Amino acid sequence: MLESMLPSVRFLALVAVLGCGCGEPQVGFGVAAQLAFDGAIDDASLARVASFSIRASGDEAFSQSVPLGRAPMRTERVVYRPLATSRRLMLAVDALDADAIVIASGVSGDLELGPGSTTSATVILFAPEPRDMAVNPGVDAGPDLPPPSTCPQLQLDGGVIGCAGYEAKKDTFDLYNSLGMSTIDPTRAYRGLSSLLMHIDSGNPGAAKFVESRRQGLPPAGAYMARGYFYFPAFPPQRGRFLTFQQASPINRAISAGLTTEGYLYTNVGVLSVTNGYHESALIAPLGRWLCLELRVTFGDATSGQVHLYLDDVEVPGTAYTGLTTDSPLPNNAFFGPYLSANFDTAYDFWLDEAIVGSVPIGCAK
Repeated sequence: MLESMLPSVRFLALVAVLGCGCGEPQVGFGVAAQLAFDGAIDDASLARVASFSIRASGDEAFSQSVPLGRAPMRTERVVYRPLATSRRLMLAVDALDADAIVIASGVSGDLELGPGSTTSATVILFAPEPRDMAVNPGVDAGPDLPPPSTCPQLQLDGGVIGCAGYEAKKDTFDLYNSLGMSTIDPTRAYRGLSSLLMHIDSGNPGAAKFVESRRQGLPPAGAYMARGYFYFPAFPPQRGRFLTFQQASPINRAISAGLTTEGYLYTNVGVLSVTNGYHESALIAPLGRWLCLELRVTFGDATSGQVHLYLDDVEVPGTAYTGLTTDSPLPNNAFFGPYLSANFDTAYDFWLDEAIVGSVPIGCAK
């Protein structure tokens, strides 16, 4: 039986010990997380906290609201009892006021769970960062919020195959990962109220790692476009692709765009009919702001079949390819997110928002 130490409250799979001063059970398989508010959060903001939203991703996924029912404290504690088969989790925690406005948020990082033991973790809860404002003339978003996601209306536009604004976990895309995880993050967004935080795990240096948002079953078309807003706080620890069109199994060849460890943007046309398909630019991607990246792929003949990469609506020099013919099978899937090859063991985070797949050029304004 799963119980709460708060009177008359039961949670699906969560034991809450929210600042009661008592010792939470430290025996058995689980995670005992200390939630500590950052010192920059003033007492007035702290007093508004009415509940916690706690989400886990990794070997299992859950999302649970934990009402407080009393005055908050600067250090709170929760105990989570996961599935017995879970060995790897990451917790994301939001402290919310009575209107479900985020007061503070934090993530635990990678948690490695040991069989039969309780893993201790600390989650520092920080005030939300100032929103990254989108340039979108004609939309009055107010001084503190970005404009709303354009995905709801774009789903009806001709030439748009799919769009994900990451206001919910999947939108029209699914999530596909190995040695990493993704979480809806309400503290950073280009448009709307949240984006997708994509996290690559540390360790396992001999394995490729990927965390991707995937649009499956692309319809046959002569051209395919993939556009997303990316926020890179640092360059990846290994060269990797971030925008990918992949052919169906058993071929699984790809046309992709990505970043090197030095930050150089590149395209790679890796389909069977192509040789010398790797093209690296001398342009280094900016860090610490939202980037609009679009990969445009057109199938044709030796002249009309082309691949182009755009950054903020300007073509990235040195990355174009000409000669993509229809002899190569059309792609079946589109992927947004990092696919990093082996031989590194450091963690890596970045954010994705407003991902669109289409059959006509998209641009940054949509």
